[in-house]
Amino acid sequence: GIAMGLFLLLSADLRIGTGAPARYSANEVAIGLTVPAAALAILRYRLTPSAADRAAVTAAVFDPQQAVAAGILHEVVEPDELLSAARGWAASAASDLHAGPHAETKMRARAGMLSELRAGLGELAG
Repeated sequence: GIAMGLFLLLSADLRIGTGAPARYSANEVAIGLTVPAAALAILRYRLTPSAADRAAVTAAVFDPQQAVAAGILHEVVEPDELLSAARGWAASAASDLHAGPHAETKMRARAGMLSELRAGLGELAG
């Protein structure tokens, strides 16, 4: 199967990485595959336009700092801070956001991307 780790990462609401050596890439075209339309929808939604194009068309590889600039990650922390950073964000979201309006706003904000994603998933099923 295709390793779609970058697309799973980009599906998360908060994306925290570490400064440890890491490479973020949509490597499909580098290994002879066409990037599926659903994956393109995710790239276009999360990454800057230039980075989305580079990621999809040239299989560009991003290190952690480049990944933040591109929109792949929100922040980079030291490895020993990763769990506390994630827990802090989750605690803040749970205490500071009203669940109903949060969910409704998220669906409204992402409606276009979700429509494009569904169409792309239909292409995979067809």
